[in-house]
Amino acid sequence: MFTLEFKAEVICRKKAGSHSFTEYGCMFDVLPKLILAWEKQYEPSQLNDAAGRRAVSPEHAEITLLKAELWSSKMAVAIPMA
Repeated sequence: MFTLEFKAEVICRKKAGSHSFTEYGCMFDVLPKLILAWEKQYEPSQLNDAAGRRAVSPEHAEITLLKAELWSSKMAVAIPMA
């Protein structure tokens, strides 16, 4: 099961960024439809630990977040902002 902190981090990054659900799914190694569901639950404050489907250790969550940051950095270098 995904932790509440992990879900909140994914949703915060999704809201702050301009990538698609599919791109964020690749960044965080999560199905895009899960991110969509979390976002819908996040709005009415219904996001909770039970909203995920698989367990994620704190180490895996940190690795996934680091991968997402690396991916974002690579995208920033590949597509410089005007």
